[in-house]
Amino acid sequence: MFKGDVVLIPLSYPNRSDDKMKLVPALILSEDEGAATVAFISTKTEEQEACDLILHPKKGNGLHARSVVRLNKIITIEKSFILGRLGTLSTREMRELNLRLLELFDLNY
Repeated sequence: MFKGDVVLIPLSYPNRSDDKMKLVPALILSEDEGAATVAFISTKTEEQEACDLILHPKKGNGLHARSVVRLNKIITIEKSFILGRLGTLSTREMRELNLRLLELFDLNY
């Protein structure tokens, strides 16, 4: 797994009445031997914030609907929690991702 890969991870919600995990897409932002930092991906694009990245479904990214990468909702997980790779971002999407991350973390000089 590499930065820019769209992956599937299990997620539990505290307000669910059952104990089942929901499988959700996430975007790998960084990774090392045993862990990956990911941003959650949602199809609720109407709730987009300025730092979020809109993705359109393409064969290469594995998404089935217009989605938003929630760059302000990141988490570091063990790689063993990643259930599979759905796809990867294009070069253009990676450039946009990097610009959004620079803005989000106020890294522009």
